[in-house]
Amino acid sequence: MLKKIKNFFLELLAFTTKRAKVIDISVILIALRIIPPEKIGSYCIFKNFIFPFVFKTCPTKGLFVGCNCPACGLTRATSQALHGNFNEAWNLNKLIAIVLPFLLIILGINLFSLLKSKHLK
Repeated sequence: MLKKIKNFFLELLAFTTKRAKVIDISVILIALRIIPPEKIGSYCIFKNFIFPFVFKTCPTKGLFVGCNCPACGLTRATSQALHGNFNEAWNLNKLIAIVLPFLLIILGINLFSLLKSKHLK
């Protein structure tokens, strides 16, 4: 039982199966929809949460000296877009016009594939 739970969480972290993609993207989008945009603030998820697991500091710091990382503001922009504030999302990061539709397409393709196969494995 514990091994199944461990394997399930490793699957989610690895983002390798269709089920993991559907669950991961859904959880991210639902969380960004539920949390008010003003609560997200300027907290960079990549720099403060994801990158420290792999790097000692944000690797983009050395690459983009004097300017922001291209993904800077993308979490806040996604949150704003999911709350219907498209102008604010666009002002935060122009990549929102590519990233959000891409996420929704990936979610849709994987969800359709899962439903078509009639099992969630």
